[in-house]
Amino acid sequence: MCTPLVSVIIPVYNVERLIERCIRSLMNQTLQDIEFIFVDDCTPDNSIDILRRVVKEYPTRIVRIIKHDKNLGLAAARKTGILAANGRYIAHCDSDDWVHVEMYQVMLEEALKNKADIVTSAFFLEKGAETNIISYPYTEETQQEIFNPSMFGWIYGAIWNKLITKELYVSNSIYPIEGINMWEDSVLTLRLRLASHKTIVLSQPFYHYWVGERESSFFSTNDMRKVGEMVKATNYIESFVKNNDLQKFASLYISKMKLSSKERLLSEPSWLSFTKWKTIFPETDLEIWKLPGYGLQTKIKISLLHFLPKQLAYAIFRLRRK
Repeated sequence: MCTPLVSVIIPVYNVERLIERCIRSLMNQTLQDIEFIFVDDCTPDNSIDILRRVVKEYPTRIVRIIKHDKNLGLAAARKTGILAANGRYIAHCDSDDWVHVEMYQVMLEEALKNKADIVTSAFFLEKGAETNIISYPYTEETQQEIFNPSMFGWIYGAIWNKLITKELYVSNSIYPIEGINMWEDSVLTLRLRLASHKTIVLSQPFYHYWVGERESSFFSTNDMRKVGEMVKATNYIESFVKNNDLQKFASLYISKMKLSSKERLLSEPSWLSFTKWKTIFPETDLEIWKLPGYGLQTKIKISLLHFLPKQLAYAIFRLRRK
């Protein structure tokens, strides 16, 4: 069997309603020199049965299914796929999303033509019947863009809109951090983007990112575990920045991560959320006045929460944003 040029890694967990759409979009790619690695993270539903049934219709495709012995989480599933990949380039696809038929063909051509370590692109944001295109505001990526606090996460930190050389992972020992499953892609891609000698930014969207239940599932519950993972992700990146003497470039970026990790708690105005909010990175509260993307009302609210006595601050904390 010839070594494929591209390996696409697809973690699988509890996606039986949506995985067929994902699989068919991958199997129908115009690029032929490609392998697909599905990582079964002990999914409790019929996702793998559906996967096996569908891929039988595409006998010429290289499809591998790797099963974890126990549920390890998204970061571990991505790492399993990376370590197993045979391709010169690696891409990731979430199993409830789907991709344009020419995605990997176009991105590979751009990578080879430009000798790029990373090729990244705009994407389609799919929310119900509404589709929006999310694009980069720049065409070339430098350290200035990477550490711009207004460009934390989202299209910049996502792993699924990027094609990356395997050598970039291996030579720099950059892999997902097991146990961090919120912001795991930002923790991964920040290090890869900094290590990249050349990153190409495409304006054409290819990836269809479906928010649906993924977006609502967090905000419908006060999930302290997810908040804890965001705090772990922030601490990891702060340590990485210090260890690599990047503080003067990344100080506001780190402040943005710290505020964002605790900001989620504002959506659940309970005493538990409030007391948790007060203990998470309190030293960063007033940094909000230096950061873009926050309105005056939010800046005032955070400042009052920081300074006021606990009971009075809690009364303000319970005021939900309209």
